[in-house]
Amino acid sequence: MFAPFVAAFVTLVSSTGERNVDVGDIPSFTFERPLVNGVLVGSLTDLRGAPALFEFWGPRCPGCVQSGVPLALELQETWGEDLQVVLVEVQGAGHDEAARFALRQRWFGGRSLWTSEVPFWPGGNALPTCVLLGNEGQILLEGDPRTQSREIGRLVAAEVRARRTAPSSVPAALRPAWTEERRGNFGRASRLLDELEARATSDPLAAARQGEGIAVLRRAIEARFAAARALAEAGYLDEFDVRLDALRVGAKEDSAASRRVAELAAKWSDVGARTEREASRQLSRILSRHFESAGAPETVRDLESFARSQAGTKAAARAAEWARLAAPPAPGSARR
Repeated sequence: MFAPFVAAFVTLVSSTGERNVDVGDIPSFTFERPLVNGVLVGSLTDLRGAPALFEFWGPRCPGCVQSGVPLALELQETWGEDLQVVLVEVQGAGHDEAARFALRQRWFGGRSLWTSEVPFWPGGNALPTCVLLGNEGQILLEGDPRTQSREIGRLVAAEVRARRTAPSSVPAALRPAWTEERRGNFGRASRLLDELEARATSDPLAAARQGEGIAVLRRAIEARFAAARALAEAGYLDEFDVRLDALRVGAKEDSAASRRVAELAAKWSDVGARTEREASRQLSRILSRHFESAGAPETVRDLESFARSQAGTKAAARAAEWARLAAPPAPGSARR
């Protein structure tokens, strides 16, 4: 029953060199190619800060297709930004065929990420199987997602609460800034950090701990700007606009942070950026129809027409790739 899967998986493991993982481990992995829907994710480290559910599935696994993947997508819809679902195809279909299969199943269109690279494996040979990572990348749970959905929900809720509450290791003086940053009020947090840095402490140990905490929060604030820049540079300017609005709100109460937001907005407001932004919005509308129709021929033609009319934009390149993925592979073509 499991022989085809085992053979395929052994091939994947030997090519990636990954090992089995257990609860409590913190796996590391860098992806060789972009994840579908994952322009901001290049490694497991990029997923830290919120829980991430990895579900391992295959197109020849009835339990995956009928219930496993749909349940994972439902969890993504339920938790939104508080959870990142990553669907990992492990039966050797490859990136292109796995994407075609998911398109035919109408699985695209949400926040879930998709890949055929296996970053780690929980052991065993049953599908579907899942691994839940916590806020810091630690493995919290392994098993069958169909029988553990309630436990997954409980653990995700606990991680969300933990992320919003300053841990006991955070110095008391830093807790107000920590709480504000986690709430998205990074401008207020930055102002509080400036005030802390202006007040010297005579205790070297306390100063060191406080300095480490400040550095962590500064990096978290910088990551917000880095994510927005990455979206803009990749041509996802409609998503960039959403991030920019959130940055404007979060920067309130700190003039320096507000200036940074204004500078970022100005950089992506010239004629070229406006062209890319409108192309990105048009593509989003076409892709919505494309996903809802399971890649119908008429939406493929729309993507191809869009790619020609918007040639030179990054949105056009994405449209051409989605049109290519929707088409069946040519006979004898190599699997990608």
